[in-house]
Amino acid sequence: KEISVAEGLTFNHGISTGPGAVFSTKGSPSVGDIDKHVEAIMKANDVHQASLAIVMGTRLVYAKGYTYAPPGATETQPTTVFRQASCSKFLTALAIMQLIEEGKLKRDTKMQDVLHLTTHEGKPPKDSRFDKITVQELLEMRSGLQNDAPFNDVVVSKATGKALPVNVKQVEEYAAGENLMNAPGNRSKAFYSNTDFSFLGYIVAKERGAANLADALKKSIFEPLGMKRIRASRSLRERQLADEAMYYSNPYQTAPSVMTPPQPQVEVEYGDENLQNFEGGGGLSAAATDYARILAALNEPTDNIIFKKSSTYTQMLNWSYDCYKDSRFASSAFGYYGLDSCLPMSGSPGHFEADKGGYLETSQNGIYFQSGGLAYVICWDGHTPNGESWYPAFDSVIDAASKAKWGVTDLFPKYGMPSFPNGTMMPQVRKAAISPRD
Repeated sequence: KEISVAEGLTFNHGISTGPGAVFSTKGSPSVGDIDKHVEAIMKANDVHQASLAIVMGTRLVYAKGYTYAPPGATETQPTTVFRQASCSKFLTALAIMQLIEEGKLKRDTKMQDVLHLTTHEGKPPKDSRFDKITVQELLEMRSGLQNDAPFNDVVVSKATGKALPVNVKQVEEYAAGENLMNAPGNRSKAFYSNTDFSFLGYIVAKERGAANLADALKKSIFEPLGMKRIRASRSLRERQLADEAMYYSNPYQTAPSVMTPPQPQVEVEYGDENLQNFEGGGGLSAAATDYARILAALNEPTDNIIFKKSSTYTQMLNWSYDCYKDSRFASSAFGYYGLDSCLPMSGSPGHFEADKGGYLETSQNGIYFQSGGLAYVICWDGHTPNGESWYPAFDSVIDAASKAKWGVTDLFPKYGMPSFPNGTMMPQVRKAAISPRD
């Protein structure tokens, strides 16, 4: 049953960062200046929950849950799960690269050759160019698809004649009934497209014979890595699991629900978006510790669990960088291969410094990595416009982590995940900080 404002229920979470709020942490002993910088951001922005996981090479060296709330509030754990928003895109890109490595896809594979989409009337796609969209064009955000299908539930409902909530099938039918904005492949028309990555998620699910992207990733990445805390995000508040962070808008806002036909007013991000329809573009949730394990696995020099050949991952980073240095792309475009920036590291041939950010109305998060070396995952349950800049690179955390003496620390076993057997740690060589992107 959906909770609505119309039923006269209260939507505050019982948390206030007014007088009496206390900052507390759970997890690793404090190292250097790391915690004080996270605390400053939380206090400046009234953020109640945050988590941070730091990887060096293939080892988890720091894992922390942060709480800023009155005494007695539920404390955030290092394993608290947060919505990953657009950080989901990097996982989608990895899943596509797995399929390319296995020979199930090529970059020039046509989307239609996998999905075989029709309109809700069973007719071929309205735009004849629809059949020409390739996997590469989706990865590089230049498919020409309208950026509305997974997010315009009411319009999709009316166009397909299906009552809310709409599902992926109706989203696909609606997209097939739209005209493309431009010819697929046009770099000058590229733009940051949640739709392109949502459809990549549909492709992964179809190729893996899974009900959705999260189930497909569970089989191909999560279970092989011994991970249990990455899953599909849940839209409705009453369906959140106990280990998930609580989300809130500041100031408090409501919006019409898209999860039930009467469309009652609900809290922002608790039913006004159907997260299940855009898992590939922004609908996954994860604990920082578990997402960090994926970044660590990609640093494994041999016996890589995600890719059989290390060259597959290197190729993905090179393809992303090729887009960023290609002047034919629109100057405002970014997000290629699930990364907001990907640049070669000075003094480290073959290694890249890259990042990805995620943003929903009630949460933010980010991943950052130096391939082969330092990486982190950070999650916030609110917005952080005030105080120190933490994205695209949380420089104070990077500097403190680079200077710390970690010894043989590996926290993965503490959080139920085995150590990697063949890990090494590349010396840290930083170039100038990556440029922020909108």
